[in-house]
Formats: sequence, C-alpha cells, structure tokens
Amino acid sequence: MSKILIFEPEARYRNMLRFILEGINHRVMDAGSWDHIPVLLAGDSPDLIVLGVHLGEEPKILSWPDWQLVLPDVPTLILFSGDPDLREGFLDNWEGSKSLNIMVQPIDPYPLLSRVKAMLTAPVEWRRGGQHAA
Repeated sequence: MSKILIFEPEARYRNMLRFILEGINHRVMDAGSWDHIPVLLAGDSPDLIVLGVHLGEEPKILSWPDWQLVLPDVPTLILFSGDPDLREGFLDNWEGSKSLNIMVQPIDPYPLLSRVKAMLTAPVEWRRGGQHAA
C-alpha cells in the first residue's frame, strides 16, 4: 500500500481519483488548494504525487509554490487539461520532481492505474533519470 498525494482543484475529479486509487488499497491524501499541501506534507512524504493541472487556469505557470522544491525525489504524475499550447511552457518552468510523467485529461481509469503502478514500482535509479543521469 502506497501513500499518494492528490492535488486537484475540481472536487469531482479529486473524488474520482481518490475512489479509483483507494479501490486498489492505496492510502490517499487530497487537496483542492495549494495552501493545503504543506499541512499534508508535514508528516512523512508521499510515494507519489498526482497533480491535476488546468492550463490557462490555476496554477499560474510562473507562480509555483515553494513545496515543489522540497520533494525532488517523489515521483509526480501530472494530469493536464485546458489549453494544450501552454503545456510546453509549464514543463519548461517545472522545478519539482525529476521523475515526472504526464497524461492528458480526460483520463480512463485503466491507463491511469497502469501509469501509477509503473511509477510506484520503478527502481530508484529510474526515478532519478536513469543510471546515466547527471
């Protein structure tokens, strides 16, 4: 059982992600606002972070919260929606985990579960960019 932190501003998507991930026995913490995340991270770090990012809405690409720098080794799965033209700029400004994976919403449950499992079971070397990473 892994500990997964979900950030998703839309309650219906946040609840759906919680339902899917708890259904396969993961322990889920969720937040609908950046302000809630530091409190959730006050204990032990999660094994995976799932971020729902609505491009063109919140969060603004250039105003990233400080907590992303605290978790460089926690794999992060970004679920993008919104303006696809902003995706590249968002990723160029990403300062969080080096173990990053993305999916574009709407998300089907099976590919989501497959991606989550792959990210949680990847060897530590792969999470840091592979054995030849600098």
